[in-house]
Amino acid sequence: MRHLLLVLAMLLAVPSFASAGDGDGEAGAAVLNDEDRRAFAWFDGLGIPSTAGKPRVVVSTGATWKDDDDSEQAQTVEGFLLCEDPDAYVVLGGDLVVARYPRRATERRKEATIEVLDLAARAAARLAELRKPPSDGPLEMEGNRFFSRFRARLGERAEVLAFARQCADHGLDAVAHELVGEARKLPNLRDSKIDPRPIEEVAADDIATSMIWRHTLDFGDVSIPRSKLLDEFRRFIVCFPRSEHVVSATNTVETLERMEREDAEHAKTAKLWDAMSKDERIAELIWRLRDAPGGQLSQPGRPYFFDKDAGGMPTALAQLVAMGLDAVPQLIPAIEDAQFTRCVGFWRDFMFSHYVQRVGDAALQALQEIAGQQFWQGKATAAAMVRDGDAVAVRKRVESWWSDYQTRGEKAVLIALVAEGEMNAAGALSRLAEKYPEAAAAAALKGLRAASGAARFNLLEAVRKVNDEGVTAYLVEQALVDPDLETRALAGRDALERGRLDVLPEMIRLWRSAAEGDLAGRSSSRRTLITSLVRCGSLDAIAALGERLSECAPAVAGDVAEDAGGQLPYLPRIDGFPAGAISAVEALVASLLDDARETGTTSMGKRTVHPRVCDEAAKQLAVVWKQPFVWDGDEEERDQQIAELRNVWRQRCGVPPLALPVPATVARVADAELRPLLDRLVASPGDIGAQEGVVNLGLGALPGIGEALDRLPQDHAARLSLTALAARVGAIVREARVADGSAPVPAPVIDALAALRARPLTSAALRDLFLGAMKSSAASARRVEVAADLRGGTGFVVSVRISNGDGSRTVGGDWTTNVRLTVGRADRYGPTGFVRIGGGVPQADDLRGLSAAIDDVLTALPAVAVAIRIVATTR
Repeated sequence: MRHLLLVLAMLLAVPSFASAGDGDGEAGAAVLNDEDRRAFAWFDGLGIPSTAGKPRVVVSTGATWKDDDDSEQAQTVEGFLLCEDPDAYVVLGGDLVVARYPRRATERRKEATIEVLDLAARAAARLAELRKPPSDGPLEMEGNRFFSRFRARLGERAEVLAFARQCADHGLDAVAHELVGEARKLPNLRDSKIDPRPIEEVAADDIATSMIWRHTLDFGDVSIPRSKLLDEFRRFIVCFPRSEHVVSATNTVETLERMEREDAEHAKTAKLWDAMSKDERIAELIWRLRDAPGGQLSQPGRPYFFDKDAGGMPTALAQLVAMGLDAVPQLIPAIEDAQFTRCVGFWRDFMFSHYVQRVGDAALQALQEIAGQQFWQGKATAAAMVRDGDAVAVRKRVESWWSDYQTRGEKAVLIALVAEGEMNAAGALSRLAEKYPEAAAAAALKGLRAASGAARFNLLEAVRKVNDEGVTAYLVEQALVDPDLETRALAGRDALERGRLDVLPEMIRLWRSAAEGDLAGRSSSRRTLITSLVRCGSLDAIAALGERLSECAPAVAGDVAEDAGGQLPYLPRIDGFPAGAISAVEALVASLLDDARETGTTSMGKRTVHPRVCDEAAKQLAVVWKQPFVWDGDEEERDQQIAELRNVWRQRCGVPPLALPVPATVARVADAELRPLLDRLVASPGDIGAQEGVVNLGLGALPGIGEALDRLPQDHAARLSLTALAARVGAIVREARVADGSAPVPAPVIDALAALRARPLTSAALRDLFLGAMKSSAASARRVEVAADLRGGTGFVVSVRISNGDGSRTVGGDWTTNVRLTVGRADRYGPTGFVRIGGGVPQADDLRGLSAAIDDVLTALPAVAVAIRIVATTR
């Protein structure tokens, strides 16, 4: 629903500060000081609706979202209920935006409901939260103030000041004064410094940024008329005359006023569509670009204009593209049109970096689609042609192309573009090969020799459409001798596709170098090689892909699983492809079902998934074998499915199936053995002997501890002690082992693993295990991983895995250590996966932040699932 802030600000009377509040005015005067009153008077002048007499509520909006464990949660908003009618609740939120929440259910959402809150209690809770010491952990840790407000559009200082004013509206002057004091102490999140200016000046900056942000986003809503946008920006200039955004807002007002005048004039002379000539229709469509919708899907990225409107009809831009070359003469002058469209772009959506695309930007997109080439490339991800002052130069570039096109014709222009080997060469070659194939080969060879960097890579993609012996000979030559490894991979792929198996030995050698690290940072080239070696049908090539994968980085093995496996559905469709090669690829991917190393991180909405090599292999084989596999499920669920897939493979090979894994269970300790110890602890919570006695009974004591807690009253003195004891018992290490596929582990590490068994895991023990493995293995290892996994009630499984190199590494080499801690499906130490904690061989202090995070989790056990990874790698 539309934000109603400005509309309601004009409709609702704002009471003066002297009469505000439900309490006694004299009492307020005794509590609020002059600084508070000055700040509140300034806030009242913004036209934000008064909350006097309005209840504090939490609104269940009717929409839902999924939490980190995929559980559906109701979307809620806390604020003040300004009014309610049969259709909606109108609420002023904490971000100072007024919104309507429909009271009737629709197909997409349930009806909104409200719950009235105790404002005094909410204010006290907010004060307590503000006074809580900030987290000194890394940004990713829960409780860090920066992370908790990462996507907030209204600064916390302004939000707290607004809440203080609202508390004063309700006579809570004492808490209002305290809130203002806390607002003054809040640092700027950008530099962690406290602003010494009066709080109203600080809040003005925060609110101004929030408002200009929202007003800019409003351009993207085509239902908002330009007159409403104009009112918003005019109001902004009045309310925030000292804002850093006032110049931009003033320029926006001037442009919108001009557009309003032009809209009025255009309406007087507009013809019916059927009465227009073709040129008149083109002019009308260019006029309509000021309402062209668009958006941005990725960040970093660029906005683009849609080819369909909300109703599924072609937009004005799409209609111009359909008119083709006839539209070019009128589109060229439109490149410099600086009027606003309805397309909003941004650098990052979590901060105010938003801007509105202009008509010239839309005209440029239409021209580029018509011409099949790029006339402009921004220097940064948030670049915009008109806004950045590039329109004049771009227009000259388009005019030059158009003149050349009219003089020499399309074929000659395309040949010249390809031969130049610049950014438009690949697109021009595709069109040339399609329309004028006889000219494509010679132009392609000139372009390939002239091109470099991304332009050359793009040409190597486009040249696959050109079937010519000279081009094939060039590709073979580059596959064998080009100094750039990425070029050789692409050229080799193209040569193999043309049947030139004489490049295969070099491609196999290049792959082996990739597996050894020469292409470690070149994932695209590595994946190109994998696909090429699979599709050529050579058993030697497929065998090479499987060499030493356990010693390679997990990402390399993951690429083989994903890309080789991804080819399996298509290989039978290749004419003459050997059946034996298909079986070899299948065997290669199936062998990776046993590789449990993590390959990286994949975002799944609010949560992240950490797929393993075996998950990538299972995902591909499940498609070919038509078996179920939920690759983003819990690890236990994935392990079960992988075991089933492993048996499918064994059946295909004529080998008996293996027993499927049975979920770990722990035998319950007899009550006769446990109950006396628990009774001692209920009577004397500090009885260390009884505590250690329970721990020595092991994981089987957990059910009995839980039942004892259930029997105790909530205020019983022993509850805290028993809860801490449950956490200790829940953290007992059930199994400590060397991971499958690991290189030999030094004897001291084996001893350290043995010492963990049957005892509660501690962060210090896990840290020391990892550091010991590093110190004893760093000279020859490429990768050292310590993992600790817990599933509720069955204890930790701790493992060590070492992958060896060639023995040339020395202690102090270029090690990189990454860590991750996940509880359930939520990352607690790193929201997007591993967190790098420093270079070189790590020391104990380097792991201090992780140790603190682990300690926090261990004190809250037993949890459903915990996964800890500490991984050190070196090239």
